[in-house]
Amino acid sequence: MSMLNGKKIEDLISKNIFYGQMYAEGHLIAGEFNNGSSVSERVLSIIDGLYQMEQKYFNTNEFSFEIAIEKEPLASEIVFYISGILAHTSCEKGKDWRVFVRKSIGQLIPDIVITEKEATLTEKGFEKGVVAVIELRSKETIHPLMTGEDPNYFQKYIDTLGVSLNDIFIITPTLSVEYQDRIKSVAEQQEILSQSTGLPKENWVVLSENRSISNEEPQMFLTTDFDDFLNRLVER
Repeated sequence: MSMLNGKKIEDLISKNIFYGQMYAEGHLIAGEFNNGSSVSERVLSIIDGLYQMEQKYFNTNEFSFEIAIEKEPLASEIVFYISGILAHTSCEKGKDWRVFVRKSIGQLIPDIVITEKEATLTEKGFEKGVVAVIELRSKETIHPLMTGEDPNYFQKYIDTLGVSLNDIFIITPTLSVEYQDRIKSVAEQQEILSQSTGLPKENWVVLSENRSISNEEPQMFLTTDFDDFLNRLVER
């Protein structure tokens, strides 16, 4: 038991250092953005590094069970990373936003919610003052939205957070990997998602035209979606 306790302390220290570094990186990116520099490449490179780090860990450890964790998105880490960029951007641009990260709001737990400082949270949610709702999705989980399996998916945010579809954003590192989507470009997939859900096509922020994040990819085929996303937020 004592060994486990010691291990927990080491893990906690490591996590504190890791998240501290991610938050500091968010500060650097916000500073570059405030100075007029493009930050899309740096943002994607950090996310790429997170994926490579996780993949290397599972590939170098032997377990007595089959594991698919490495196939899952690094949701918590990426949500934290993006939230840090947004919080620091608020400071750099004098926006005075409040950034809620996976906070229970009504019956929802959105990835990220940005509000004005004076916005009031009630038991049912927000009636006004929400600047944006941001959902992080992997390439595997974007396809059901594109096929219209739940055309009213975003209604929960509208009802609870007092927003419109214009205020809702999805961030995805790469494109859908479904067979029928492989021949479609970023713009084509964004248009399909818009038609299926009513979400403005520019509100799906795709960081790369690749179908995967891998250091084996010869090029990242970056988009400027993240820069455009930040510019639109600070204009609100």
